[in-house]
Amino acid sequence: ALESSVNLAVATAAGLLLAFVVGGVADWFLFLRKQYPETPNIFPAVFMIVFLLVAGLGVLDGVLSTKWYPSTVRLRLGLATTDLAGRGIPPGDSAVYDSQLFKNEGDFICSEAILRPVIVDLDLSQQWCKRYNYGTPGTPQQTMASLKERITVRRVPDTWLIEINVQSDQSEEAAGLANAIGETYREHRRDHLATYPQGSAAIQ
Repeated sequence: ALESSVNLAVATAAGLLLAFVVGGVADWFLFLRKQYPETPNIFPAVFMIVFLLVAGLGVLDGVLSTKWYPSTVRLRLGLATTDLAGRGIPPGDSAVYDSQLFKNEGDFICSEAILRPVIVDLDLSQQWCKRYNYGTPGTPQQTMASLKERITVRRVPDTWLIEINVQSDQSEEAAGLANAIGETYREHRRDHLATYPQGSAAIQ
């Protein structure tokens, strides 16, 4: 999960806990007021203090949480021309509706074969090492794991489109990563089909 999601979950849990405490304190003050009517009514002051504390935690979470920017590219996944006849599909209708094929391509997009060239071309290991203060030069495994966490690949429902979504704490980097991953995947598939024309997947 992304850091912002974790911070939000922690803040929500803290808010619920404080609300529970306020409820308990309120019941306690009501009990005291019934047993000892002369007891000063300080509950409003306690309530305001707790309310301001909760509000302050919310503002602090908003300030400290990392803001993530999404960027998306879409590619049309079709069948290679050589594979159309075998499936009895007219050449003009090469859209893919095979859910397993989409899943396989989604897994392939997140594989090292696609992501490693992106990491090298954009020098991500060096950049992220400086930005996130790894302490030591980031290893390829660290960078690969971090990049995979930022990527979501899905099929656009009822279409032949595959969508690659990438998140980053910098909007320009998010766009650059999404475009680089999409282009690397496109080139890899084209090269693969040129070598193995009997392959089933084609990017159009």
